[in-house]
Amino acid sequence: MIQYITLRVNAHSTEDRSRVDQALDFFLQNIDSDKEKLVETISAEGHYGNPIIIYNAQITQRSKCRYFISFLKKELNPDDLEKLRSEISLRLDEDQFFYMKFDKQTAYQGKLELSSSSDAVTVKMKITTFPKNWDNARRFMEEVLE
Repeated sequence: MIQYITLRVNAHSTEDRSRVDQALDFFLQNIDSDKEKLVETISAEGHYGNPIIIYNAQITQRSKCRYFISFLKKELNPDDLEKLRSEISLRLDEDQFFYMKFDKQTAYQGKLELSSSSDAVTVKMKITTFPKNWDNARRFMEEVLE
């Protein structure tokens, strides 16, 4: 089962914050009408003193986690979905977290696309199995992404 899903995205000082908000909103649409309950913002400073706003959102309700998975499967193009399936073993760590990155600019445009960039919307899903077992988590993710 998916225990929770965490989304994280940074807004750099050179970016329009409203666009970053809109990119995150694309992922959270229909998850909760009160986005303020889901999203926390943190002010940080970059390596050269530049201001960065970090957005963190956490989805904890099972029904909303299932909805998020449906959203991913619906919005991802078939090639990206197949890439996720083929990389399950690479994206799942020993603590049973499954990691994905999505293009921030594409999300702003209302489209979902995998990314390898560090400037992306990162998604981390906590997978829970009983007993805790990496192989069981891998099999679970195979079923989820089917």
